[in-house]
Amino acid sequence: MQNLSAREPTSVQGRLCDMLSTMKYLWLFVFLVLGIAVFACGGSDEDGGFTDGWNLTSDDSAAAPAAARAEMALAMSEEEQADGGAMVKRQAPAPDPASAPVPAAAAVVGAPGLPGKPGSSVLSDPQVGDDSGESLPGGDTATLVQQRRIIVRTVDMGIVVGDVGESIDAIGNVAEEMGGWLVSSSHADERFGFVSVRVPAERLDEAIQRLRAMAQDVRSEITSSRDVTDEYYDIQARLTNLEATEGALIKLLDRAEKVEDALSIQQSLSEVQEDIERLQGRIKLLEQTAAYSLINVSLELIKGKMSIDAGADKSSAVDEPVRFRATFTPPPDIEDFTFAWDFGDGSNPVSSNRTAPTEDESKRVTATITHVYADERDSPYIAQIKISGFGEAGEFEGEDTVIVTVSRAPVIDVFAGEHFSIEAGDTVHFSGSFTRPTEIRDVKYVWDFGDGSAPMGGSVAEGVTTVVASHTYPNHRPYPYEVRLTITAQSDAGPVEKSSVVTVFVEEPLGWTIGGWDGEDQIKGAVRSLSAVVLGLTTLGIWFVIFAPVWVVVIVVVVLVRRRKARNPQTPDPEPELEEEPDSDESEE
Repeated sequence: MQNLSAREPTSVQGRLCDMLSTMKYLWLFVFLVLGIAVFACGGSDEDGGFTDGWNLTSDDSAAAPAAARAEMALAMSEEEQADGGAMVKRQAPAPDPASAPVPAAAAVVGAPGLPGKPGSSVLSDPQVGDDSGESLPGGDTATLVQQRRIIVRTVDMGIVVGDVGESIDAIGNVAEEMGGWLVSSSHADERFGFVSVRVPAERLDEAIQRLRAMAQDVRSEITSSRDVTDEYYDIQARLTNLEATEGALIKLLDRAEKVEDALSIQQSLSEVQEDIERLQGRIKLLEQTAAYSLINVSLELIKGKMSIDAGADKSSAVDEPVRFRATFTPPPDIEDFTFAWDFGDGSNPVSSNRTAPTEDESKRVTATITHVYADERDSPYIAQIKISGFGEAGEFEGEDTVIVTVSRAPVIDVFAGEHFSIEAGDTVHFSGSFTRPTEIRDVKYVWDFGDGSAPMGGSVAEGVTTVVASHTYPNHRPYPYEVRLTITAQSDAGPVEKSSVVTVFVEEPLGWTIGGWDGEDQIKGAVRSLSAVVLGLTTLGIWFVIFAPVWVVVIVVVVLVRRRKARNPQTPDPEPELEEEPDSDESEE
């Protein structure tokens, strides 16, 4: 390439060539800017306005970019011809806008080897609309071309099957038979599994029908669709603009005279080509996945049935505990069981895994659960038990119900009598009474005399409210006997029971008495007194022996002190002598 800027003009012809060369690059830059603006804003319509560049619904979608490329190529060709006859590459003429192809989402080449992603929603179901003519307001007639709709469809199913592993293999085979493939699968245990497959979009409904026929039960089926038409045609328009920019940059690169210019253009060209490749990859992904739909299937093993007996219906009183227990027949190879009682009164269910075998080896029994009903207004209650079993044979379940009738229990008041004080060997005659509401029946009584003897009881005749009993206490004791009278009866609320207690003091019998004097009692008193004296002396002796070392030490000290005083007697001090006073007579003499 000749360096025109370095060539020294020596004639008018040289200066003219320099001007033409400068004008060539100026015009090239102007047309490049105009071309980019045209592609960014859209093609020109009949009125001279701009239409939406992303709405490729007619032949104008390709006419504007093609016309711009043709105009740029023609201008560049004319300038090159005016440039000293230099040999340059010419821009190819643009194709006829009417013949410019519009990308068709339906014309997709299937790629069974395309890697799929579980849960992906990039799928397509093309829907093609026919061209139709319509009279627009104002008398103008236009052709409205309905663009192809690219719909992404995903199906999520939950089914119950007889064998999870075999069903996963069968679903994969169905996908392959229909021209699709297995995307992913998981089979963590015998009860649950997951599989994801892709099938041709036009056979999606057929695949769903085959999966329904394969299932024992269809728990859920959710079909979702997403329209990606706008995204697809937006990418197509952006790709067209970038391709036009790429061509213009290639022209500039061919005519770059400085290394710095060439490097700058090459960097811009690389960025544009990178964007083109990214958009082409996205278009290819949409087109390839448009032909297939994704089906996600969650599989659950069908549960077998167990025979359960919750027991007979029950009657209970308010605030009285009710006991629940059920028996069931466990299937073979099932070892782990869980059960839950729902008592039907709005309280939380009670669950447990405690079961035990019975005498009948073919049956098991659940642990006893106790529940208290606090209100009778919603009676009768429906209590339900559900039992589930797990093992190598799969999962089994069963349930049963029991009716619980709850009502207010009648109240019985019981009085066993006054307290007694007797001597050993005497017979006590007891007489108890109780109230008898009309709601009770089958009234019975029991006397428990509190001395270990057999209780005495029986039935109470209709209308009777008193019961009597007699009992002899042969032995006395320092604390009283407690005699309990218990009344039991039946009612619509269940059994009714109430008790009352009376005490009996049994003393020793008195001996023979004469004139109020009881010899036996006196002898016993004397013996007791003598025993008390002996006991006191004995206690005193014990204490004396305990403190004997102290007494010995005290006695020894006293003896030593007395002996010392005896050996060293103290002489009394001499009294001062008093001078005798002479008699008064002698003094007078």
